Amino acid sequence: MAQPMEIDQERRVSVDVVPFIVVLPKELSSVNIQDNIDHSYTFNRAFTVADAKPFARENQNKSLERLHDRRLVVDNDQTSFCSLLCNLLNNMTTKTPIVYLLLGENNRCPIKGLLALTAIAHVLSIKVYVFSTSKSPVIIRPSFASSSLLALLHHADSFASTSAWVPLSATTARPFISPLPPVIPASPTTEAAHKRSDNEPKARKEVVIKLLQWMRI
Repeated sequence: MAQPMEIDQERRVSVDVVPFIVVLPKELSSVNIQDNIDHSYTFNRAFTVADAKPFARENQNKSLERLHDRRLVVDNDQTSFCSLLCNLLNNMTTKTPIVYLLLGENNRCPIKGLLALTAIAHVLSIKVYVFSTSKSPVIIRPSFASSSLLALLHHADSFASTSAWVPLSATTARPFISPLPPVIPASPTTEAAHKRSDNEPKARKEVVIKLLQWMRI
């Protein structure tokens, strides 16, 4: 039997005039959020590349390879805020919601997925880069100035009707680039080279004739 989630206080937020209620668990609200401000260029560059050529065919490994080429890798720190947030999103159901769409004073509609992430980002003032294995990436910009950046990958498998959120972090390691095969110089094929090679025997013959004439003198 799952342990009841320890709840922090309810927080209300409006996203484009749409009201939400976010009930964050204490395990999430008590963790420091990575600012990642120093990696804003890395996040923006990866977003620009993915937006120009979105990931396709719902291939998570290929998507992670392309992100790695732009210095974004899977965050393996299970205690980081990004990992805890993804774990919360992956285990969120309509029976265990933490985000509600407020339809009236006493009328709450539980939500999950990207819409729930949007409400959480606005409550905590986090700018979130959301990459996808099947769609163009999006950026969630909070209503107030953000001092924290996060990057997530959303993988959706339409065949199995499943989805998963993967935490990402920036790395300073340069991506691996396979070495190019050695270049083998080709033999001269230009017209000048052919002309020079054709004239070489004639030039040697002229030198020999001049040398013989000099010896006869």
